[in-house]
Amino acid sequence: MKRILLGVIGSLLALLSLSKAQDMAVYECVEKVVMSEEIVFDEEVNCRHIYHEECMNSYVTKFKSHQRNECSDQYKKKCMIVYDPVPIKIPYQFCPKKDFCRNLTRLTVKEVPREMCSMSLGKKCEEKPMLLPTIEAEEKCLEVPKEVCAIVQSNPRPVQKPVIKTWCPSLDSNDIRDCGDVLTVVGSVMYQTGIHEFPIGPPESNRTIRMDCDEDGWSVIQSRGQFGNRENYFARPWLAFVNGFGVPGMEFWLGLENMHLITNSKNYSLKITLEDTDGIVDHAIYTEFKISEKVHLRLEHGACHHGNLNSFNKNTNDTGSFADSIVWRDFRGYRHSLRSAKMAIKVLN
Repeated sequence: MKRILLGVIGSLLALLSLSKAQDMAVYECVEKVVMSEEIVFDEEVNCRHIYHEECMNSYVTKFKSHQRNECSDQYKKKCMIVYDPVPIKIPYQFCPKKDFCRNLTRLTVKEVPREMCSMSLGKKCEEKPMLLPTIEAEEKCLEVPKEVCAIVQSNPRPVQKPVIKTWCPSLDSNDIRDCGDVLTVVGSVMYQTGIHEFPIGPPESNRTIRMDCDEDGWSVIQSRGQFGNRENYFARPWLAFVNGFGVPGMEFWLGLENMHLITNSKNYSLKITLEDTDGIVDHAIYTEFKISEKVHLRLEHGACHHGNLNSFNKNTNDTGSFADSIVWRDFRGYRHSLRSAKMAIKVLN
């Protein structure tokens, strides 16, 4: 959460003044409640259902075809007809005289047929199919449903909250004009990034502006990103770009008039930070940056058209058209809409 650090800066300025001039009068610092602007969000739980694959090994019985030779005993009967001689008596009548006969028998041989058989033992074999069981391991995978939930922040808005700050009457805040001055005064250990309030213009105007202080004392003058705004959030009339618009720390344009008041007395460098939709971050630094006088109000940074950071915020890999979104030629080309972009200035060393 970004905070205004003027009270902390004021306290350190007073301590530095006392350390440099111990003979100066010690002024009492008092604590007072002031309203500080913070960015708050609505948080909601966003859930979606996904499927992930879970696999396990199981053992199954499978049958494989196999030929087996089976044999059995087989008896074979062999028969033949033979003739045996058998004596038999054949009766007949013998009549030597007329009206005189007698019965006699006559012995003869007759062949009588008879069946004679023999048994022989043999084997009969044949191939028979059969199924042999085997146990095999198989991997089975199932699609298992899973619910994934995440907290999503939406509807960003500035709110005023009371905070206690130290106020010292002898502190002259007009010496602090940008984030580089804050870094110089408080040092790298005490320096904090976030929203700061700075005086701008002549001291008698009592005008102040709020700027987002980035690391190493860079003052953010333009910021693009994914904060829930419409994609044509920067499609505004010329007067809006003169005066400034947006919320520092989110999508923000400091204003050409304010940039002119800051850069007209010192030589500033410009740092452009770019992030694509894959999370890859790159920087471009220009050693010359200034805003000309109000009658011209022209942006100069020592280079030709390399990109368009004030165009539509499409946040996609391929816009399908040429340079109609947040693009930078030397980073991802003219058809890749960047996820975020930031322009920051710092006094040229």
